[in-house]
Amino acid sequence: MPVMRLVILLIAAAAAVGAALLVNGMQGSSTPAVLPIQTSSLVAAKEVEEVPTLKVLVATSDLKVGQFVQEGQLSWQDWPEEANTTSFLIEEVNPDAIEGMLGAVVRVNMMAGEPLTAAKIVHPGEAGFMSAVLTPGMRAVGVEITAETAAGGFIFPNDHVDVLLTFEVEVDGPNGRQEETAIDTILNNVRVLAIDGYYKPVESEAGEAVVGNRATLELSRQDAMVLMAAQERGEISLVLRSVTELAGTSGATASGLALASRRGGGSDGVRVFQRGVRTALMSAPPGVVQPNQTFEPSEMGANGPEGPR
Repeated sequence: MPVMRLVILLIAAAAAVGAALLVNGMQGSSTPAVLPIQTSSLVAAKEVEEVPTLKVLVATSDLKVGQFVQEGQLSWQDWPEEANTTSFLIEEVNPDAIEGMLGAVVRVNMMAGEPLTAAKIVHPGEAGFMSAVLTPGMRAVGVEITAETAAGGFIFPNDHVDVLLTFEVEVDGPNGRQEETAIDTILNNVRVLAIDGYYKPVESEAGEAVVGNRATLELSRQDAMVLMAAQERGEISLVLRSVTELAGTSGATASGLALASRRGGGSDGVRVFQRGVRTALMSAPPGVVQPNQTFEPSEMGANGPEGPR
């Protein structure tokens, strides 16, 4: 046998023996390859379990300033105990907090999941309650009412009303000057904030009348002046508006503005007579009625441009 062939056979035999020893060594290993991963998972799970938590009161939906807290808008949620929870409402300390918050008013905007604090809400009767209910830029103004002047007691907080003024005027007639009763709509579509000390949303009541002595209305600064002037002139009545008419304009009418500027009622109003009989009674502040402006009967109604008086 040639020497070269013998050398090749010896090298091949040695390689085969080395490969067999290597395979046998790998099969005999008892260390699992996934042990480091399993160990890391167990350590992480142990760390999560060791974080203590407590339940705090949070909003379940976005809450806006002036909104009444209603059922289903608050719930208990787990919160890390190591976090600063001194101002939060904790279930272990206040188990009845959800029931106690119903009917309160939100003082600051809150997002869903945000913890509730005593500074973020105000209850009826507490200082700052009415200012939280008010729309920004508006004023709360009180007016005396009776069942007869407030729709028989069926005007509730959050309803919208028209404000009418009933007053006496002197007119020149065929038999000389005499007093007649006039009625003007001075404010349209204004929001009722409260009836006496009753502030609950209208949805919480089912057909029960609320007869009070004072209604609190939400008005602009100008509309508040109109109402103040009207209360000195005569009797105020509230007329309930339909929910389908809440999108209309809100605020003082031309007659209301005229009254506030001391040009309304029986002072500087324009009175129209035909053959000695009064047919129209009109008043307007400067700039509302232009010189030489006329009104057709269809525009004025029975007694003027503002409707029946």
